[in-house]
Amino acid sequence: MRAELRAPTDVAFIDAVMARVEGLPSPPRPAPAPMRAIARWPALALQAAAAGAGLLILGAVVLPPLTSSRALFLASRCQSNLRHLGVALSVYAADYDDRLPPRDA
Repeated sequence: MRAELRAPTDVAFIDAVMARVEGLPSPPRPAPAPMRAIARWPALALQAAAAGAGLLILGAVVLPPLTSSRALFLASRCQSNLRHLGVALSVYAADYDDRLPPRDA
């Protein structure tokens, strides 16, 4: 209920209204509104974009050395295979009077 002042000089009326108001319990404070998902998505999208950009930069830095090391690995594997072939031919020749295996075999 809303009380209106009858006159600015009516002190008794003001005192009565104040006494009535002071006796009332204070209204409960409203609970803070939960943050809605729609309010959070711009921040999440920004974080995801930043993480993606970071991964792209990391990939750009890390991948070129990996490709060159892969080429070195393939070259060393090829050399190793050739060495094993040479050892196998030497062992064959030692067992068969210094003859190499026939071409058609």
